[in-house]
Amino acid sequence: MKIRKLTTEVTEKDLTTIMQRFGEVTRVKIPMDEHTNRNKGFAFVTYKQAECATKVIEQESIVYEFYELPVERATQSRMKAQGGPPGGFGGPRRGGFRDGGDRPPRLGDKMGEGDFIRRN
Repeated sequence: MKIRKLTTEVTEKDLTTIMQRFGEVTRVKIPMDEHTNRNKGFAFVTYKQAECATKVIEQESIVYEFYELPVERATQSRMKAQGGPPGGFGGPRRGGFRDGGDRPPRLGDKMGEGDFIRRN
């Protein structure tokens, strides 16, 4: 199941404690932003028995401290379901500014063997 609207202070241990009141929790995963090292505001919880998750989903939300956190059935993206790479953007990179494709040369770019664009 997926829990949304998490605050940045919530930890996997906190969620495990909260969610165990509905049944035996086998896994809690809070995805983290790799740049800020903060949680992305949602989490996934897996129960040993599916009926426990159904019980929580029927409530539509849970209360943590003073926050109402929406819960819903988690679904896999089509890419992940088909065995594609995580993140959902597979295939080779074509163009774009990150890898230098399709952008005009800029000051300091190396154009060829030992050649650089210089300002006149």
